[in-house]
Amino acid sequence: MRIGIRADASNQIGTGHVMRCLVLAEQLRTHGVEIIFFCYHFPGNLISHIEAKGFPVHVLSHSTTIDNLRANWRKDAEETIEFIRQNPCFDYFVVDHYDLDYRWEAAVKAFVDQLMVIDDLANRRHYCDSLLDQNLLPNKEKRYQQLVPPNTDLLLGPRYLLLREEFVMTKLHERKRSTIGRILVSFGGSDPTNETYKALKAITQLRDERWQIDAVTGTSNQQIKELRHFVEQHENIQLYEQTNRIAELMTEADIAIGAGGTTTWERCYMQLPAITLEVTDNQSKILHHLHTKGFVYHLGKNREVKPVDIKEALRRLSDTPELLQRMTDRLANFRENVDHCSVSRFMLKEGTDD
Repeated sequence: MRIGIRADASNQIGTGHVMRCLVLAEQLRTHGVEIIFFCYHFPGNLISHIEAKGFPVHVLSHSTTIDNLRANWRKDAEETIEFIRQNPCFDYFVVDHYDLDYRWEAAVKAFVDQLMVIDDLANRRHYCDSLLDQNLLPNKEKRYQQLVPPNTDLLLGPRYLLLREEFVMTKLHERKRSTIGRILVSFGGSDPTNETYKALKAITQLRDERWQIDAVTGTSNQQIKELRHFVEQHENIQLYEQTNRIAELMTEADIAIGAGGTTTWERCYMQLPAITLEVTDNQSKILHHLHTKGFVYHLGKNREVKPVDIKEALRRLSDTPELLQRMTDRLANFRENVDHCSVSRFMLKEGTDD
């Protein structure tokens, strides 16, 4: 069985699309599936990371930028199709990209048996056999009704969460979060708006607290030198760059500070309460919904959140340990409903139906 995956990472769009596709790829590889990634060499790409994981990458050569990709979808599709023609027998093709829609999908679908879309915006039409949206939203069953063909299989909600093996294999130990002793700060691999620095600055301004702080970021973070310099001045902060210990750090933390996106669901799965900031517009509905469910303490849009707002949130949670424990208890139900291999099982079944 051969599967193609079309996804990009960059300083601008972040690393989340590629990282969740890597989870799926690694699950499928254990069943003998051949995986090929299709990516552009944008600044901040993860091509070398994908290859280090053992997956070949076809680097798309058409000259474009992430801002112009939507207008240049046809060239993207043509080059992808040409590769498929030269390397036939693709059973499945997966596309995880906000700048590609039903036009690209219809063109590529003509040359593969099955096409799956990974999305969470529900803001454009799709032409696919199946669609995955792993987000928790109150109206998830209705969001795609007018956006996909009527016979499309919809894989919706956290049951279909794509989790890295490190999260699945990391055991949780029961704990009462009566006090805050350790804080995890993580805003994704690129953090283009430098929220990590904002959060660290807020924490360190609470001079009467001696919390241990773990800050996680990626190699595509363009403010990495500034972060290193800041951390050097504070002995209670440990900076991790492109670590594979994030699940372990989540089990050790009492609370996290971060954004939306893939890491939201990783925190929920690890039953880690979080103070959140939305760094893109598409995170707003999800984070507000999780706030109403008591999973996160949401502060709003990142550009409107100041260090003092983070300080006040930390102070409130520190002074009301019952609130922190209540968030932890509610997250236990989330974890119980996750079936982390359900997507790969679905694809393997669909890919062998013929």
